[in-house]
Parts: sequence; C-alpha cells; structure tokens
Amino acid sequence: MALTPVVAQLNGSGRRPRIAHQVQQAFILDAIVAVITMIVLYNGKHVIALMHTDSPELANVAIGYLHVMLLGVPGYLFYQVLRCQCEGLSKTKPGMVISFIGVLINIPLNYIFIYGKFGMPELGGVGCGLHRHRDRRDAGLLYHHFHRVAA
Repeated sequence: MALTPVVAQLNGSGRRPRIAHQVQQAFILDAIVAVITMIVLYNGKHVIALMHTDSPELANVAIGYLHVMLLGVPGYLFYQVLRCQCEGLSKTKPGMVISFIGVLINIPLNYIFIYGKFGMPELGGVGCGLHRHRDRRDAGLLYHHFHRVAA
C-alpha cells in the first residue's frame, strides 16, 4: 500500500489536514479488498480439491485454516492502514512495539492452540489459524487504542 509515502509527503509539505482524507480512502479500499479476500479464502476449498492430494486429512486441515484465517483479514488490513499512517508521520515506535508483542505472544499461544494445552482442545493447523486471526485482530485494536490515546 502506498499510504506511507503519501502521508509523509503531505506531512512534509505542511498539508496535514489532507492526511485524514487519504487515510479514509485507504480504509474504504481495504474494506473492499477485505471482502474480496474473504470470498477467495472461503472458496479456497475448491482450489485445494483441484490439487488431488493423497491426504484428505491434510486438505481438511488446510480448508479449516483458510476458513478461520478469513476472519482476521479485516483486522489485519485495517492494522496496515493505521501502521502506514503512523510510519508516514514518522511514528515508527508503535508498529515496532506491537509487532514485538505479537511475536512474543505468538510462540506460546500457537503451541497452546495447536497441541491443546492448558485446557484448550487440540486443534492442529486450525488452531494456528485461530491464533493468527486473534493476533491480527488484536494488533488492529492495539493500533486503534494507540490512536485514541495519542489524539
């Protein structure tokens, strides 16, 4: 997405009020892209069926993973808009901190969701997708919280 250089250009040239319009346009574009991506991921089962895999169990895991991942698409795309806006305004620390927190949380939670530890059912590859959906949603919420606090 080209939002970062657009925001940086508008910020550097003293046209800060025009940044909001560009960010709004990015949100609208991402909403459209999110719907299209979710439709493609939902119908990914047809592509997997065309692969004629020898393992129907693996195909079912892949389909389950795609279906769970489609829930995280809007959160991830909206996270990208907010991240690009911050980076265009030379505020790179929030993105770094949120990404670092995500990596630290990612390893143990993937283990818990995949192998079913601490009372969670064993979900395998679908558990990995479930955690990624949660991770992407939470990253978007953290950025949204940062924007509210910083405003």
